[in-house]
Amino acid sequence: MTSITVSKTELSDAKSGKILVLSVQGEVDTSTSREFKDQVLNLVAAAPGVRQVRLDCAGLVYISSMGVGSIMEIQKQLNGTNIALSIARMAKNIRNVIDILGISSFLNFE
Repeated sequence: MTSITVSKTELSDAKSGKILVLSVQGEVDTSTSREFKDQVLNLVAAAPGVRQVRLDCAGLVYISSMGVGSIMEIQKQLNGTNIALSIARMAKNIRNVIDILGISSFLNFE
């Protein structure tokens, strides 16, 4: 298990078979979104054989439109490698940001 802190954001990972669970704690905003995206993609690259990445957002307390954009970029990169992205346990107020941006239908929520 790896734990990476990116300013106001912490990521930890756990692999179970072909599923990589990335737990997100804190905030993903303008100042952290790029590094967040890079760290997620680095953790995926370090986990050979993964076919699904699950972002566990139970600890995510804030996301900006830039943060949502980073999740969309992660999904785009993963789709290019035939790895599915799913989002789990996202708080209603965080989900509302995604709904307001009108991109809920492009993401897979558990």
